[in-house]
Amino acid sequence: MQTVLGFPRFGWAVVLVVGAWSAVHLLAASIVTDSVFDGALLGTDSYMRLVRVDELVSGGGWFDSTINRSNAPYGDELHWTRPFDLLLLSLALPLSVALGFDDGLFVAGATISPLLHLVMTLVAVWAAAPVVGRSRAPMAAIVLLVQPAVVGHTIAGQADHHSLQLLLLVLAIGLLARALSDPRRGRYAVAVGAVAGLGIWISAEMTILAGLAVAALVGAWVLDPRERAGALVRFALSFTGTIAVAIVTERLPSDWFAVEYDKVSVAHLAAALAVLLVAGGLGLGRWRTETVRGRLARAGAVGLVATAPLAIFFGGLVAGPGAQVNPAIEPIWLDFVSELQPLLPTDGESLGQMLLYLGPALICLPAAAVATWRSYGDQRLVWATTTAFLGLYTVLSLLHLRFASFAGVLIAVVSAAVLGELRDWLRAMPASLWRRLAWVGAAIGLSVGFTIGGGVVAAASTETDPNPDALLGCSRTGYAALDAAGEPSDVTFAHINVGPELLYRTELAIVAGPYHRNDEGILDLHHFFSSTDDALSRELAAEREARFVLVCDIGKKRDLYAAEAPGRSLHTRLVAGEAPDWLRLIAASEDGAPFRLYEIEADR
Repeated sequence: MQTVLGFPRFGWAVVLVVGAWSAVHLLAASIVTDSVFDGALLGTDSYMRLVRVDELVSGGGWFDSTINRSNAPYGDELHWTRPFDLLLLSLALPLSVALGFDDGLFVAGATISPLLHLVMTLVAVWAAAPVVGRSRAPMAAIVLLVQPAVVGHTIAGQADHHSLQLLLLVLAIGLLARALSDPRRGRYAVAVGAVAGLGIWISAEMTILAGLAVAALVGAWVLDPRERAGALVRFALSFTGTIAVAIVTERLPSDWFAVEYDKVSVAHLAAALAVLLVAGGLGLGRWRTETVRGRLARAGAVGLVATAPLAIFFGGLVAGPGAQVNPAIEPIWLDFVSELQPLLPTDGESLGQMLLYLGPALICLPAAAVATWRSYGDQRLVWATTTAFLGLYTVLSLLHLRFASFAGVLIAVVSAAVLGELRDWLRAMPASLWRRLAWVGAAIGLSVGFTIGGGVVAAASTETDPNPDALLGCSRTGYAALDAAGEPSDVTFAHINVGPELLYRTELAIVAGPYHRNDEGILDLHHFFSSTDDALSRELAAEREARFVLVCDIGKKRDLYAAEAPGRSLHTRLVAGEAPDWLRLIAASEDGAPFRLYEIEADR
């Protein structure tokens, strides 16, 4: 009888996965996200996403991505798209029947990522099966549940689209493995194309996934073209169609030909058409009589012809979503965004973080390479693709932390193979308590050993807060005081990371949130707070017609608004409670999470 982790039926794996998911998220809720039960979300994007959905429901246009109360009084056009908004609404509207819309939307935002984590984990059992085998696949789900980068994007309170991106990656792995191992079933290639297109629709950074899928299918054609050309054509047609639907759905006809690299646009449609051209070029001719070297040369030539126009007219595709970012905001903000920091170890703290997020890759990458070498035929293609996926996402994670969750998905798949090999090796030994303990120890070690070890190393190397009495952030008391003092759409200067929650909790407006398209607001906010010249700060306040300044300190984090010139910046003085005479203190906390609220007096 076939068993899964010792259980006699495959269905028991689902029970085990659901139970483990419940345990992980209950633990996370009690330790990390307990504030969610008190009405808080995690991260700036979560608040801004709910603001965006609320504006859509309140009468905002489907094609209007502008948050009018951000970058006040001009508005801030976000690069986000509608699929995740619709997913949130599909959960919020039924809840609103009992809770009201505002509370229903909050509950939907707080729970959507854990629910997507559950779906992705169950799908991982299916997705890993053609890679590691049906009996080992449930182990991929268990490892996926405890990958720290994945859990970080899927715990309660994370109302952003990263969890949906990870689900699409899991789907793509399973579909692509089936398309490679059984090319006669064209539906798998069609489905991979749709998932790749949907990924770009949700976030332009998923172009990486589409590129990897194309490379895998082209590589499969080079090695064995008999039934691969059709799969590549089906993928290309589905991919191109999905991108076209995304553009028509997201943009007005007058905007169909706008070139943007951070949001699905004609640039991505051109890339999809290039893939279609490659598929057509490889499917024609006398390839049956060519050698592998000849087909490789043909693929290179066709690829060069297809991509040359992209390099000329859409060169920003290579740089990705950041291609059109104003370089001026990089040194004052983007360079300090945590998810854009590298994981390359340079000291004890960064070494700990690298081990925490990518430690298992030290075992999984060699193991995947060995599995590729030991496999034959179509299975070798599947393993080569899996190894390439893991290798690329590991390298990208070393450059930018934001990709560590993608690497975590691949780590989970390969870990299932590693644990399966170890289990089979131990089963060859006489049954004993030591054999069971060895298996359990190895499973725990690969699943969470690097997480624990990396966390210990990072914690031991992290410097303590040099000013433990510093303000640690704004409480809802601060937002309530601001809401009570102001009128709707009154403009407030506040820290860039405070802005989205301020929009969510009040009716007032902000100068900038942490969104790269609003370069003018980010620059004005930085100059206002970092200046040592009060005349410049007052001039910026007047240009923005601002009424309030809300100050919340950053604790151990680097001060984004340190003085640009010798002297103390306005932000530094306000944090210390030293306000110039043109700012009148109207509210401040006495305990709890501190804040200081000032009103700008234009006549002083």
